Amino acid sequence: MSISRSLKNPAAFLFLSTTILATDAAAQLLEEVVVTAQRRAENVQNVPISISTFSGDFIEESGIDTLQDLGQYTPNLTLSHSSQVANHRIIMRGVGSVGNNAIEPSVAVFIDGVYYPRPASVVGSLTDVEMVEVLRGPQGTLFGRNASMGALNIRTKNPTRDFQGEIRGTIGNYGQHRVSGNVSNALTENTAGHFSFNYSDRGGYGDNAFTSGNSRGEVGSWEEGSARGKLHFTPSNNVDIMLGADYSRVDNQGGVIEVKSDTVLPQYLTTLGLVLDPNAVPGTVPPGFLGIGPVPDTTDTFDYNINQDHQDSGKDEQWGINLHVDWGIGGDHTIRSISSYRDWQNDTFESALRLPGDLLNRVTRYETESFSQELQLLSPEGGRFEYVAGLYYYDESYKIDQNFDLGTDFCQAAANAAFLQAFGGGAGVPTALGAAGLTSGACLSGAQTGAIEAEFQQDVTSIAVYGQFTVNLTDDLRFTGGLRWTNDDKEGSFSQSVNNLAVSPAVLNLRIPEAAPNLSFDDDELTWMVNLSYDVTEDVMAFATYSTGYKSGGFNSEGGNRLFPRTFASETVDNYEVGMKSRLLDNRLIANVTLFRTEIDDYQDRQFDGVNFIVQNAGELTQQGVELDIIARPVDRLTSVIGVSYLDSEFDHFPDATNLPAVVAFFQSQGLTPPPRDLTGERNHFSPKWQLSMMAEWSDHLPGTDLGWFLRGEYQYVSKQNVGAETNQNPQSIQPGYDLVNARAGLRGANDNWEVAAFVRNLTDENYCQTIFNQPIGTTLGLVDATTGGGMQRCVLGAPRTFGMEAVYRF
Repeated sequence: MSISRSLKNPAAFLFLSTTILATDAAAQLLEEVVVTAQRRAENVQNVPISISTFSGDFIEESGIDTLQDLGQYTPNLTLSHSSQVANHRIIMRGVGSVGNNAIEPSVAVFIDGVYYPRPASVVGSLTDVEMVEVLRGPQGTLFGRNASMGALNIRTKNPTRDFQGEIRGTIGNYGQHRVSGNVSNALTENTAGHFSFNYSDRGGYGDNAFTSGNSRGEVGSWEEGSARGKLHFTPSNNVDIMLGADYSRVDNQGGVIEVKSDTVLPQYLTTLGLVLDPNAVPGTVPPGFLGIGPVPDTTDTFDYNINQDHQDSGKDEQWGINLHVDWGIGGDHTIRSISSYRDWQNDTFESALRLPGDLLNRVTRYETESFSQELQLLSPEGGRFEYVAGLYYYDESYKIDQNFDLGTDFCQAAANAAFLQAFGGGAGVPTALGAAGLTSGACLSGAQTGAIEAEFQQDVTSIAVYGQFTVNLTDDLRFTGGLRWTNDDKEGSFSQSVNNLAVSPAVLNLRIPEAAPNLSFDDDELTWMVNLSYDVTEDVMAFATYSTGYKSGGFNSEGGNRLFPRTFASETVDNYEVGMKSRLLDNRLIANVTLFRTEIDDYQDRQFDGVNFIVQNAGELTQQGVELDIIARPVDRLTSVIGVSYLDSEFDHFPDATNLPAVVAFFQSQGLTPPPRDLTGERNHFSPKWQLSMMAEWSDHLPGTDLGWFLRGEYQYVSKQNVGAETNQNPQSIQPGYDLVNARAGLRGANDNWEVAAFVRNLTDENYCQTIFNQPIGTTLGLVDATTGGGMQRCVLGAPRTFGMEAVYRF
């Protein structure tokens, strides 16, 4: 679908037309937006970088619950989940790393100046937010680790000295309930406090027909709670102290993951029916082998109905404390200290094969403890020469324990597969299965719990020295330069044991025993930026930037069925930008545009060879395009926001990509390592050419009253993209372009002290896949198509239409 076609949608066309055509010379001026993208509070229009901002009010009025929702409003930002909630991607300009391994993120997340090292730790609700700043391009000269593609700088609300607060409640379909609130007040003459909380729960979006054993009939329920507190101390005129603490917990039961129906051939179901036949007696010659085993639901990818084992659950818990101290010294200089400690734990249970049988369960525990200390020296503002200099120390201990437990149906299915191959009944099943002559008794004699046990751990120490300065050459011309030296030192270990014959190299070959007790990685990098900005007029500023970025290398943390390199190299980025920021039409229109070109060397990609996910350095990738942000108040009652991005993506050199499933299956069956696929000249995954988002809100007063009313519409378009979990440009993994429409309407009290609203998200119930991945061990079972090279695929569904009511009281 093209943008021109999507705009034929009547709601979208009316929305855009109203925004552009309406004008009123008496319109209220747009408010100034203050950001801290350059470590100082300043007007966003004076910051010469590509940045989108979202106030806490915007987030609440749009019903944005999570960072994933925020991606619907931001050019060149996408957030998606895969089979685990812990497998969370934050993607900027088409580049992002999965969150359930030891690879560092490409997009750094900071909340109140504190670095959150694992993307999975920011899956919960966005509550009590003052501002979200989406900073595109490398940010390493001012921000902490691994901001090679950009950063999300999130500020939560600070205490106020006057008593104020709010309470907010929501109910909706799928049993949704949510309550949140906050309160601020002075505690003593020099102390103020702020406290906020959030609790929400909802039922699952999907229904499951397979309810044998512990398999759930409802799929995807979600419950979470969080609390945050801040104390603000001002012991003297030149000392400012902010102490913060937070806690959150998320309990979920996985996502709705369906078979992608257009990837299923009839023989796949025949094979699965034979392998999952509960009455087969291996050792008895067919036709006593009836093949009456259950098969997954393959009728409709997007009906939220499945027929498969679903015991998925996840418990995510984290807490942290942070201390900010600003000390004014020697005139207007400031010394700033930011100290933090964070603890994150996630326990995830998955029905790994997602077939109708209790087969193979993956149990994973993620643990990370991190400490960071940052010292900054900030010069006075407004002079000819301004600067920020800093020291940064970061220490993290990260551990991943992962076990594979055999379910009650696994041994029968494994023996069936071995027997089928021995008699030529399982065309895609490796010869090793038949040669092993596996019986269910042999499988049952081995370990069932902990059939595979793997443990990964690493300790990271990172230190950095950085500085950024601005020279005001004239009243209109400024030069900015920045430099950062970073050193990353990592020590780690990986061990894996195989405790059951069925999963050993002799049979299914899912994992091999391995011990790598002394992993070591050390690298340092000098990154820098130069920027020139010029005030063309009082309301128009042009800028040009060259910057470099760095993302640390590290260790492969996942197990495998063969030996592969446990260490991969660092990734480096060269980024070029030219842009313009403008306030037009008597401050009724803000229009910002950036053209960019990002060149990535030693790009860190995750290869999949049918069994193993292996992080490797892919080669060279170029992402380039344009980003446009518009905010307009053409009439006093209408506020609108438009974001547009165009992205061109190409691998300049990538000869070692993952191959197509049928090629992987063939070489697997011969006991050989599948050859790579050359993707030089192809697009990267998760890189849509076009993203378009629009919002318009019309508000007015009810005649003869002090009550107000509003009507809000939102529209998003994402063009087609390949959302395959492994980078192989498999055409089966292409998600066609799709449109999302949201709406909200309600009443507001005098002075906005209360609000009641009705809302609907995904109004048209649009169907789309967040991520597409191969059917687990599908290549082992021969669920592949030799003609097209494809195979049976799985779709992680986006959220369906949701609606409800919300009430807010402010005091």
